[in-house]
Amino acid sequence: GDLAGARAQANASLKIAPNALAYVVLGTVQMDQNQLSAAAVSAAQALRLQPQDKAARLLQLTLQRRGVAVQ
Repeated sequence: GDLAGARAQANASLKIAPNALAYVVLGTVQMDQNQLSAAAVSAAQALRLQPQDKAARLLQLTLQRRGVAVQ
């Protein structure tokens, strides 16, 4: 996919209003680009906004399996 485009759209969405979906998209892009610490921060932001969000939980689990804690 177009990772740069996805990152740009997620950042644009976050400038309008913080939302879990944009943080999940951003975190997924960051993870795909091996920016695991940044992805963990994005996942944590998503979970703060929507603690039961399935996509955010999946991102958290995927990062944990890679040895990265999501606070």
